[in-house]
Amino acid sequence: MGTTLYQPLLGSHTLSFDLETKNFAVVPHPVETAWMDVQIIKLDGRTLGLVVADNADFSLHFWQREEAAGHWVLRRTVHLHTLEPQPALGAASPRTGSLRSVELLGACEFGNVIFLKTRLDTYLFYLDSMQLKKLSSGSTIPLGALSPYESFYAPR
Repeated sequence: MGTTLYQPLLGSHTLSFDLETKNFAVVPHPVETAWMDVQIIKLDGRTLGLVVADNADFSLHFWQREEAAGHWVLRRTVHLHTLEPQPALGAASPRTGSLRSVELLGACEFGNVIFLKTRLDTYLFYLDSMQLKKLSSGSTIPLGALSPYESFYAPR
């Protein structure tokens, strides 16, 4: 990821721009993730990754790009109904599918955090500890109102 910027595109691709060579490229996502909610993340602190929200399974899938081989590898699946706080996430039974949806609001690379919104609440999902922290009750944070932002200072 070093000198390359990435931007997900609508559908199933990511646009990359190499700052050194000034070249653009289109990186296709895994076929299994087509038209799913996707956020770009850095896995293991250095590798291009995707987190994918799967509403059918109420889970998050973590994919890692294997640059040498030129393909994606599924590294982890997290079933959200198994995490705390269970009363909020597990409140809807699988038959009520619309209540068990999850939307990705954003990701913070340095904090290893993903912002999630379910039909019931908004959460922080910590990648290191695999835990959820509720930010709000109900639908008080509208989609698009939350913009994760990071800043850093590199001393000379």
